[in-house]
Amino acid sequence: MKNRTRFRSAMVVALLAMVLAVYYLIPGINHPRPMGGATTDPATGMAVVLFSIALIAGIVALMNRPNANRE
Repeated sequence: MKNRTRFRSAMVVALLAMVLAVYYLIPGINHPRPMGGATTDPATGMAVVLFSIALIAGIVALMNRPNANRE
């Protein structure tokens, strides 16, 4: 069962995760940490997690993309 809402939602999650992953890789910016505190060093661990989420959301979007035959 393919669902346009699921496709669009997965695309939004993938895009947001990619933007946040790039944000966490930029040095010199205050990066909030999930367990509290902040640092200006690049948070590569958070970036890897966010890139993984983006990859999974992209796969979900591909599995639920609408057909060209349907309206």
